[in-house]
Amino acid sequence: VVGMNQCSHYDVANESQAFCVLRSDGSAELWRYAFGEGRLLLDSSINTGLESPTGILQCPSAGLVAHSKLGEGVLLTTTSEKGVNKLTLGTRFSIDGPVTASACCLGGGLAYGGLENDLQLYDVNAKKLVWKAKNVANDSLSLRVPVWVSDIAFRSPMETVSGATMLVGTGYKHVRGYDTRQESARPTFSFEIGGDFRVTAIEPSSDGHSVYVGEASGGLYLFDIRTQRRVQTLKGPIGSIREVSSSINSDFVACVGLDRFARVYSTKTNKAMSHIYIKNRTNFVQFIEDRNELQSRGVAAAAKRKSRGSTGE
Repeated sequence: VVGMNQCSHYDVANESQAFCVLRSDGSAELWRYAFGEGRLLLDSSINTGLESPTGILQCPSAGLVAHSKLGEGVLLTTTSEKGVNKLTLGTRFSIDGPVTASACCLGGGLAYGGLENDLQLYDVNAKKLVWKAKNVANDSLSLRVPVWVSDIAFRSPMETVSGATMLVGTGYKHVRGYDTRQESARPTFSFEIGGDFRVTAIEPSSDGHSVYVGEASGGLYLFDIRTQRRVQTLKGPIGSIREVSSSINSDFVACVGLDRFARVYSTKTNKAMSHIYIKNRTNFVQFIEDRNELQSRGVAAAAKRKSRGSTGE
């Protein structure tokens, strides 16, 4: 598995939540977790035709986006019939490679980057590059600072392609912030996390003022963006962190990595809540939407339909 992301498509009637998976052979799969049955079901699989695939994302207002390390991209659409979801191939596009990190925002924005490929923002709907970062200034010896984008995150779920603020973790131990509304395309801030190991995963807090940072030695930290200082060390991981992910309600954060454990922490106390041994080295972790939340949506949708019927709409 080279990519995994929760899909916004859900089925209230069948109490299920879908998520997408991209495999190293280029195949994309749509899985569904059925709450009633308590198991995962494979609904659909399709060959994307991508060589060296590296990621798949849910891109609001555009659909699912799969991309390769070389910069090939393809849109995937999902349809549902009788509780079963189906994947279909859409249009293809091309972006600058190599692409090893990516993130999506509202309006069809795809942020991406990689080794010696600085942060860029691509409009999937308009099929054009809308913003490109500039490298930081030369160092004290007037030497160019190398570029290695290892992970990307938008500071808020409400970020749009027309004006976004982003966070970047680098392979040279930096966390940097960018604002596409600024005239300068250089970072608005940049700080080192310390230690001797590269940043491998980042995840913003719900208020956008802090960021969880995972690194290659197994360190998991919380940094305050405003003071650019470490405020918390989350204990437990001992192998390289591969992904950090927040729950839907932002009450929890999970991480996985090479120590073969999945760990869950409270974002209120930053204390470990649970952990489980997975047996395999793991690269991705996602929260599945709460069953009660799906039921609440069903009640709200039914009430809305009833209201429309009573008013003659």
